[in-house]
Amino acid sequence: MINVYLIQLATPQLKMRPYDLQELKELALQVGLNPVESIIQHLSKPSAAFGVGKGKLEELKERIVTDQITMIVFYNELSNTQLRNLEFELGIEVIDRTMLVLELLSQRATTTLAKKLVAITQMRYMLPRLSALTQITDRQQGGIGLKGPGETALELNRRVLEKDIAKLQREIKKEKKVRVQNRKLRQKNETATVSLVGYTNAGKSTLLNAFLDATHSMKKVLAKNQLFATLDTQSRRVERPLFPPFIISDTVGFISHMPAHLKASFIATLEEITTSQLILIVLDASNPYLDEHVKATEAMLDELAVDDIPKLYVLNKMDAVKNPDEFLFYKHPYVTLSLHTLEGFEHLELTIKDMLFKDSIEKSYMIPYAFEHMKYWIKEKAWIHTEKPTPEGTLLDVKIPRSATPALKTFEH
Repeated sequence: MINVYLIQLATPQLKMRPYDLQELKELALQVGLNPVESIIQHLSKPSAAFGVGKGKLEELKERIVTDQITMIVFYNELSNTQLRNLEFELGIEVIDRTMLVLELLSQRATTTLAKKLVAITQMRYMLPRLSALTQITDRQQGGIGLKGPGETALELNRRVLEKDIAKLQREIKKEKKVRVQNRKLRQKNETATVSLVGYTNAGKSTLLNAFLDATHSMKKVLAKNQLFATLDTQSRRVERPLFPPFIISDTVGFISHMPAHLKASFIATLEEITTSQLILIVLDASNPYLDEHVKATEAMLDELAVDDIPKLYVLNKMDAVKNPDEFLFYKHPYVTLSLHTLEGFEHLELTIKDMLFKDSIEKSYMIPYAFEHMKYWIKEKAWIHTEKPTPEGTLLDVKIPRSATPALKTFEH
């Protein structure tokens, strides 16, 4: 087990919150580190050389030996100069929160796309920090394809990274085209998409699996009680009785103050949200930092510019809330449920139906038996209230989008 200190620098410009170090501790535990202590240093401004002040630096030198500390993790992002100086003075590895998040993502990535996204994020993060390699002896090169004598190892590493980034960007672009084609096909078929978004480990994947259980589908997604269990979008078709099929898409979870490089890379996997007919914002109702989770999620949605898409707040883990009968939420509309007991799941399902068909109209159609195929066409698009066989054909009472009614004009009852 690697013993670590967690450190946060608090200045008038960098307001600290208890939530920050608590989340940093959870990230460290998920990676496999052993946080021995969380340390907050209040400064007028961070030291350009070390981040921490000289007094704290001397204190750390003494304490890391006593506590057998082999790594320090800073909540604040550190410059390459600060990282190099700290490691030289303390004699142990020093990383910041962004590096910790990237390490966790590299452990979690399982799909090809996720691995590529993590790799490109790590490379983008490393690129401006290559000056830390200036202690490497200059490497003289010459010949075709090289700049000639005088090129340093730093410049060579930069060129290699830039080349690798460009290659990954091309590969990700190809996979993105496939996703776009799939979305266009669903739009052509007028299949509604419901996107699951929210703070990491709130229960998005578990919610998707609950819908799949209800449809007896075997195509479940990975759902674990851990941060970043899902790193790319997972979409599944859901079919429910008397209700048209729809797609549910599970997306990568958010965290507070998501690193810029991470946000830039993973924004591509969130484009599915922009074509949704409904967004479910899944939250852990029992988490003491629920407000922070709401803010982080809404901040990401703001960047995606999805103001015009209806949203439903889904407060999960109500079984862990101390006083569920007194629970009130300040965002609307919202529903509460427990995916552990499935209490509230039916209400959620009904609410989704109501919101997806908010602008639809009530209609009755008599479908002659000779036009049986039209009955199945209606079921792909409409919410069926009743279905009654008659001597003339099948009588359907439905709630249907206005766009589908012209094709059914001759069957109106």
